[in-house]
Amino acid sequence: MIIDKIESLTNEPSAQEMVQRLYELGLRPGIQVKIITRISFGTVTVIEYGHTRLALNEQEMACLHGH
Repeated sequence: MIIDKIESLTNEPSAQEMVQRLYELGLRPGIQVKIITRISFGTVTVIEYGHTRLALNEQEMACLHGH
């Protein structure tokens, strides 16, 4: 998946902090990420980009929009 945008579905301050944290972890529009697996009963998604692997919960994953 190539990230088109990173945004929260709500305008709550905690949601905006989550989006900021994703940027701090190196996620940016235009980056290609690979979904490795889903764990913890499908509530956590492990993604990979470059030499980095991240485990994102459902709310964090919902912030990533792409194709």
